[in-house]
Amino acid sequence: MSRTRTIVSLALGALASAAYLAVVVRGMSLEALGAAFAAVEPWPVALYVAGFAMVMRARAERIAASLAPLRATRAAEVMPSQMAGYLANFVLPMQAGELARIAVAVRGLGVPAGSMVSSMAVERVVDLLFALAGLALAAAVLPVPSAPVLWHVGLAIGAAVAVAIAVLAWATLRPDAVRATVAAIADRLPPALAGVLRHQSDACCDGLATLRDPAFLGRYLGWCIVQWLGWVASVAATLWAAGIQVDPATIVLCSALSTLALALPAAPGYVGTFQLAYHWALAPVGVDPAAGFVAATLLQGLTIGCALVTAAGVALAPRWRVGADSRA
Repeated sequence: MSRTRTIVSLALGALASAAYLAVVVRGMSLEALGAAFAAVEPWPVALYVAGFAMVMRARAERIAASLAPLRATRAAEVMPSQMAGYLANFVLPMQAGELARIAVAVRGLGVPAGSMVSSMAVERVVDLLFALAGLALAAAVLPVPSAPVLWHVGLAIGAAVAVAIAVLAWATLRPDAVRATVAAIADRLPPALAGVLRHQSDACCDGLATLRDPAFLGRYLGWCIVQWLGWVASVAATLWAAGIQVDPATIVLCSALSTLALALPAAPGYVGTFQLAYHWALAPVGVDPAAGFVAATLLQGLTIGCALVTAAGVALAPRWRVGADSRA
C-alpha cells in the first residue's frame, strides 16, 4: 500500500470511527461512564480468555483443513499468518491486515496466494452466514424491534453474502467454466499479467476443491460451530463484566452484530465498531448506554490484548522448542 493510499485510508477510517462513536456517546455523561468503568467485575475475563482460545483454534483448524489438499498443514503452522493478520489490523485501517495474512502464509507455508485467498473467502462467507443466522434468530425471539438501520445493514450484507455464495458455488462446482472465463479475459491482457491471472485462478479453483468432499464439510462445519460458541462466550463475558444481565437472544444479537461490524470501515484497532454494534443490540432493550459502551470497550481491549499475547507466544514458540531440544 502506497503512502498516499495509507494516509487516505487512515483518514477515512478515522472519520468512520468518529461517526460511530458520535452515535454511541450522544447524550452520555462522563460521570456515567466513570461509574460504569468503576463497576466492572474482573472474574468474567477468564471466560473471555477461554472463548478467545476457542476462536483462535477453530480459525486455524479451518484454514489448515482448506489447505490440506495442497500440503499437510497443522493448525500450529497457520497461527503465524493468522496472528499477522490480527496485528496488522490493529495498526492498518480498513481491514488491510488481511494482506499481511496472505503474505505470511505464502512465505511460511509455501502455498499459492490464490489458494490462501480462496480459503479466506470461504472463511469470511461462512462467518457472515453464521452472524446473519444469529441475527435472524435473535430478531425472531426478541420482543423489542431493533432500529430500522439494523435491518438495512443486515439486508445489504445479506445481499453481498448471497453474491459471494453464488460465486463460490460456481467456482466449486464448475471449475472448468471458471478457468475458461479467466482464459478468455487473460487473452486480452498483456502476457505477464495474463500468466499471473491464470495461475491465481487455478490456485483458487484448487483451493475450493475440498468443498466437494463431505468429510471436509463435516469437519469444517464442526470447527465453525466451535468458533461461533467461543465468540458468543467472549461477548457474554464482556456483558457480565459490565454488569449487564440480558437474555440469551440479546447475547446472540450482540455476537452477531459485533461480527458484522468487523466489515465496517474503521480506524486501526476496530475503534468504534464494537461500540456501535453493542449500541444497536442493547439500546432497544433498555440497557444503560454507559454500561453498553464499557462492555464493548472491554471486548475491544481484551481482543487486542489476547491477540498480542498469543502473537508473542507464536513468535517465541520456535525459540522455546530449539532451547528445549538443545537441553535434551
